[in-house]
Amino acid sequence: MVNGTWVDDPVQVKHEFFEHFRGRFDKPSVNRACIDTPFPVSLSIDQKKDMERMISKEEVKRAVWDCGVDKSPGPDGFSFRFYRHFWPVIEKDVFEAVDYFFMYGEIPNGCNSNFIALIPKILDANMVKDFRPISLIGSLYKIIAKILANRLVGVLGDLVNEVQSAFVADRQILDGTDICVRGSERVARECTYQDFMKCKPLYFKGT
Repeated sequence: MVNGTWVDDPVQVKHEFFEHFRGRFDKPSVNRACIDTPFPVSLSIDQKKDMERMISKEEVKRAVWDCGVDKSPGPDGFSFRFYRHFWPVIEKDVFEAVDYFFMYGEIPNGCNSNFIALIPKILDANMVKDFRPISLIGSLYKIIAKILANRLVGVLGDLVNEVQSAFVADRQILDGTDICVRGSERVARECTYQDFMKCKPLYFKGT
């Protein structure tokens, strides 16, 4: 349905979906601000070497086992349930393909291809905005991405400021709220009533 009019012509339906999602995900036409500032935190020499080390068969196997077995397959048609079941047979070929990426920094043609599928957000979806796109990525691409992600997990804690409490291992998104509560309790406990009333708007603004 477009502007209250039901559309069933396949060509026009494809056009409407294409224009809708291109408007959401296309590169902005205006120039964005560029912040040129030195990053205060960097990896140590040992951490850099560890991040750039060559892969091992154990690391590739761990990446395969870290991926969900029941995820929708990509263009290659293989799920990770298949990889696990036939791992003794395909291990050598998979390792060589992944090792090629870490050796030369290139992904073989076709390995980063993906399908884009539209998933309805609600029941009886009949408008373009009622759908969301997902990418069905090939398994080899997922293995490489998982290896890189596993390596990043070990150093993110040293790069991301301690006040960033979400999306970092061993940190919880509610840590920030807990710190605010504890801070306000300490202020209330250690300050006089007059001082607390002066600080109260800072701690309870918006509540």
